[in-house]
Amino acid sequence: LNAHQKPQAKHTLYFISPEHVYSWVRDERLQGYLLYFYKGLLHTDTRSDESEFANLFDICRDNRLKLLPENIPTSLALFELLHSTYYQSNTHRLPLLRTTLRTLLTYLISIDLSPSADTQTEKTALQFQTYRNLVNNLFLKEKSVAAYAERLHISPNHLNAICKQQGKTAKAVIQERILKEAKFLVAFTEKDIAEISFYLGFAEPTHFSRFFKQETGQSPRDYRIQNR
Repeated sequence: LNAHQKPQAKHTLYFISPEHVYSWVRDERLQGYLLYFYKGLLHTDTRSDESEFANLFDICRDNRLKLLPENIPTSLALFELLHSTYYQSNTHRLPLLRTTLRTLLTYLISIDLSPSADTQTEKTALQFQTYRNLVNNLFLKEKSVAAYAERLHISPNHLNAICKQQGKTAKAVIQERILKEAKFLVAFTEKDIAEISFYLGFAEPTHFSRFFKQETGQSPRDYRIQNR
């Protein structure tokens, strides 16, 4: 998943978004459900976005959720209901799929969101997550910490303080996202290095190469050769 090998643990859910690069190691002994859906399926008459579930699929997270024994029966029942509903042929099939999918994801969020130590810690963690989600969506056109701070209605210094409580600087969050995209483009596309550098917003290919080598220890060309 995004160039990191992750063991296929028992009773574990993996959340994959369109931005992830992933592959499965097939094993005849592996059992479970593979669920694909388009984000429009999450929309309802009263909600036309899927932001409430964004944390589960955030590309900057580990994207795994280990189910506790008490969570398995409910999760399994919802997966089984989705599976059986999918193969039904009646006029209520789509509304049932939508409702069941939203129920499943809401339940999984309730498992994933463990209680915070206090209200302020919870607020800070939420602000940090919101910032990372913004960076994930806007990193190609927004590169400055000040621009994101303005969107969050806080000062750049405050945003940096929030990030430092999570062990990073605000600038590092942006650079990590740029680097993740750069690794994907270098390793998995045929774009030349100059094209990638301009796509990512670097003024010159040499600036991109310097950034890439500083972060990975390899030039873009060497990284491409190694990962082909």
